[in-house]
Amino acid sequence: MTYDPTYDVAAVSDGEQGLVFLYDVSGNLLTKFGAPRNGTGNRLSAGHLVYPSGLSWSSHGRLVVADEVQKKVVVFDLRNLTAETLLSADDGLNRPVAVATDFRDSRNRIYAAEEVYDFEVNKFCLKMFEQRSTAY
Repeated sequence: MTYDPTYDVAAVSDGEQGLVFLYDVSGNLLTKFGAPRNGTGNRLSAGHLVYPSGLSWSSHGRLVVADEVQKKVVVFDLRNLTAETLLSADDGLNRPVAVATDFRDSRNRIYAAEEVYDFEVNKFCLKMFEQRSTAY
């Protein structure tokens, strides 16, 4: 879950349903999107989600979502209903379970925590990616 104080919106991911839910400060459901298992909900083409896990708001009010199964990080512009894949397995990303953004010093940094299996013991690895894109 993540909260954006600028727009008073909370985002909650539900990996089992393949959905992200947005709520107002009173707890009212505003919308949901992703790739729901039951076929209902909104889909944004580049933003097709299978197992959304980590969430973070960008400095521009866009929602950054880690999809563990698809091994990617997607940014959603909810005002324009667009989505763009920021990171994928091609960038060295593997099973992101959490994501954070850092935009200090005019740098666009994404931190992704990845789940690593080592002899049936779950471990986590934190990776930092610096993006030149201003998409988020």
